[in-house]
Amino acid sequence: MTSSYDNFEIPQIDQEIAALQNEDQADRKGDNYDTHVQEVNTNDARRLARAKELYVLYRQGVAQLKPESLYGLALVFQHSPVVQDKEGNELPNEDYKIAFELAKAAYEQGYAGARNLLTRAEDRYLLSVTGRQKWGTQSYSVNDGPEELSPMMSDEESGVNDEMRKEMGLPTLAEKVEEIKKESNKKG
Repeated sequence: MTSSYDNFEIPQIDQEIAALQNEDQADRKGDNYDTHVQEVNTNDARRLARAKELYVLYRQGVAQLKPESLYGLALVFQHSPVVQDKEGNELPNEDYKIAFELAKAAYEQGYAGARNLLTRAEDRYLLSVTGRQKWGTQSYSVNDGPEELSPMMSDEESGVNDEMRKEMGLPTLAEKVEEIKKESNKKG
């Protein structure tokens, strides 16, 4: 019995993922995101649908992806929309968990560029599940107010401290809060 994937070209998947990643980043360059939010959201939905199909091929073992491709898929999953209930409360988003899984696999396979996304994806997933992050990569603003660091687990709860943040290429929490304040002051 033959599979419908017998003549499947794996390099084509890597190229397609690179194209999805490039489109994703192009949508977020400059003020394009701020001025074309609806278009970016539509593009994100299209990219995410295709990324989910490619992820299934990867999980089924049909496609062996390069670490760079794992990273590219993780980036698309990371930009999945926030899921909310009727009251507007954020719900767990499995896409963020997949982003973390893929970024971690890319990093563990030697793609150093995945280190930053690994922490961001884990924080985004944790925020959707527990309402708190551990690395300190995520921030938010309410009603276009000043940006604030999203709620944090304590270092004791998370097992992450500033030394570990530095090892992952992140600022300390105090440095992150200062960065957020500076960015907010530029905007306002």
